[in-house]
Order: sequence, then C-alpha cells, then structure tokens
Amino acid sequence: MGLASDLNAFCDWLRAEVDKPVILGRPDDAISGLYVWPWRIMPRSGVSNAPPRPPDRPPVPSATDVYFLLVPSPALAGEGLASLEAARRAIDAHPVSGSASGFRVLAHTDLTVADLTKVFIAGRMELTICLAFILQGRSSDED
Repeated sequence: MGLASDLNAFCDWLRAEVDKPVILGRPDDAISGLYVWPWRIMPRSGVSNAPPRPPDRPPVPSATDVYFLLVPSPALAGEGLASLEAARRAIDAHPVSGSASGFRVLAHTDLTVADLTKVFIAGRMELTICLAFILQGRSSDED
C-alpha cells in the first residue's frame, strides 16, 4: 500500500472505532471532527538499509513512517476532548489494524513541546491539545 492508501485506511478504521467524523488534513475550525494531520514522512530505518534481495524476488517498496497529530475541532469543547480520548483508547486497544490494510500505529512519545510548537507554527496554527502518533505501513518482509 502507498502512503495515501495507508492514511485513508487508517481514517476509515478510526471513523468506525470512534463513530465521529475523521478528516485527513490540516485542522479547520469550520468543520467539527477529529483531524488526522500528517506533518512528517520519514523512511523507516533498517528497511532502506536492508541487504539486496535475490534476483528471483521482487524489490520491496521502501517503507516509510508517517508522523501525524490527532487534533479535535473544536479543540477544548467536551465533544472534541471526548473524541480525542475515544481515538486514544481505540488505538491503544488495536495498535495493529486488520491484515487487509496492514498498518501499525505507534504513540510518538519523544515529541517535545518545542518540536510540537514548531509544527503548529509551521502550520500557522495556534498550539492546541492533540495526540501524536506514527503510522507505519508494513513492507512485504514484515508479513
């Protein structure tokens, strides 16, 4: 699966889990919902440095990690906080989605407040409550 497919599959999965609007993209106060805001794409270490594959096996697509924030809108209203909490519980309970979509979601625990502030400044947004995660698609070697 490609990045767009992985992100859309995650949004579909999360929408079913939290029963709230889940929107892929930059948060917008005009539309209430839970926003999946990708802000960084990085090649996954270890996969890009894998040894060459034998000629009889197809090449493995390069695996990437998509760093994203879950941002509720309206952010500090009861409904926004409840949807953020429901999403956190769903992800904690099912960090690996079904085999059909093949992605994994990890908490991004090493994001500092300074780094988070830079992300919001770059997005020309006010810093607000959010959760940080990393979406990893599985390469064929991980199956």
